[in-house]
Amino acid sequence: MTDIEDLIDQLDAEEKQGLEQRFVAPVIAGSKVTVRIAGIVYELSVKGELEPGFYVLQPEDRHSARVVRACKKREAKAYLELFVQARVVLVDQVDDVWFGLQAVGGTQRLTIEGLVPVQLCEGAGRFDQVLARFDGKRLWFEGRDRRRERAVADYLRTSFGEELPADELDRKGLTPQERQAYALAQIRDKERRGQTVEERLREALSHAGGQLASFIEHADRYQVVWNVGGQRYASAIGKDDLTVMVAGICLSGQDRHFDLQSLVGVMREAQGDVLRIGDGGMDVGRYFEIHPEDRPREGGQQQQQQQQQRGRRRGRRGRRR
Repeated sequence: MTDIEDLIDQLDAEEKQGLEQRFVAPVIAGSKVTVRIAGIVYELSVKGELEPGFYVLQPEDRHSARVVRACKKREAKAYLELFVQARVVLVDQVDDVWFGLQAVGGTQRLTIEGLVPVQLCEGAGRFDQVLARFDGKRLWFEGRDRRRERAVADYLRTSFGEELPADELDRKGLTPQERQAYALAQIRDKERRGQTVEERLREALSHAGGQLASFIEHADRYQVVWNVGGQRYASAIGKDDLTVMVAGICLSGQDRHFDLQSLVGVMREAQGDVLRIGDGGMDVGRYFEIHPEDRPREGGQQQQQQQQQRGRRRGRRGRRR
């Protein structure tokens, strides 16, 4: 037997022995676990549907592994301590995964650029500073960073809930990374709400046969550009309940009797010369200067709802003609 054959036999024996050994690894949906057997790194699929977490696993072959049992805390701790540590400020959560920025005081052995996912964050929230371990592929949550005062994250969460602008944060000791995390969280939240607004406007228009072209968000209204019957309109719509503030054509002061959905039916019935507001017609801001009484006011909610109901009935009657 040659030296090469001896080496092959040795590797086969080591691999067989390695496949009989159990190992600890974190498991998340849709991913494989990595293990080194006989000096060779394997990526194994884990059989069965599992809750994300740490498990003791047993290889079945070179491609898959099965769960032996859930991992004990000390076993998970020992596993994580094998890897380099980083400090991260949590910014935003998408499904079950938190995204964060590298915090001040992070190890120089690891540089994190931009937002990165931190897996298996349990018991942590937005703006918490946490410890994470990098296994070469992913960051795994290790725990809260006890070096950082929890009151800092509490302050940021309260300010975030009150929609305080990032440049108005006023707490001694805030780090540049925490200020950046706060600003990013506001941007992502606004983007998320913007998508919801678009879906809301699109749905209201489509139910009556209209199509959304674009919209601009203002402090008290949406300026909505939409199409129906080959004609384009620009309407100012209240943010709370989509009440019409400026319809896009002159309705003799009856604009507020409609919401966006019922307005579409009225527009489809409009004939003759009309005064267009916005989208090449009179500017919406100019309209409010001429008609200050049309600006939104405090209160009057019940009356507005009654007017909307009357508008919807008019819209339906118009469509039946």
